[in-house]
Amino acid sequence: LGDIGWGLKQVPPLVLDSLDTTNCVSLAQGLKAKNCAQVGVGCKEIRDHVAAHCKDHTFPLILGGDHCISIGTVSAIKTARKDAGIVWVDAHADINNPLKSGSGNMHGMPVAFLMGLVENANKLPGFEWFKPVMSPKDIVYIGLRDVDQDEKETLRKLDIK
Repeated sequence: LGDIGWGLKQVPPLVLDSLDTTNCVSLAQGLKAKNCAQVGVGCKEIRDHVAAHCKDHTFPLILGGDHCISIGTVSAIKTARKDAGIVWVDAHADINNPLKSGSGNMHGMPVAFLMGLVENANKLPGFEWFKPVMSPKDIVYIGLRDVDQDEKETLRKLDIK
């Protein structure tokens, strides 16, 4: 990447040992979003950390564990670079919604959050900071093979490939 003009810099890992969720609202009745406050607060920390490194002419390459981190990483990148496209390499579409999710596992929801498909997401515990940053034209999937029925319908409706 350096040969084509991108600056390269390795930064220390962001460690989220404890997250203060004491000021977070409760999860509304009927929504399934496990550990919502922790995910929301953690993603804000991640977003702020990544945003600080999206300046100048650098390419942020983020390596992380849980899929939820993309709520923070993609938020930072798309805020800094509105025209950035997202290549989602995964067996799952991660476009579930707290209203329809069978499991409530948030690692299956980041694309729905990022696209604004989670109604009033900024009213969920820990997500007061959040604003959707993506549209269907911003994403392409590679490797999908295990997609829930509701996700299939959403992908078709939004004409996402």
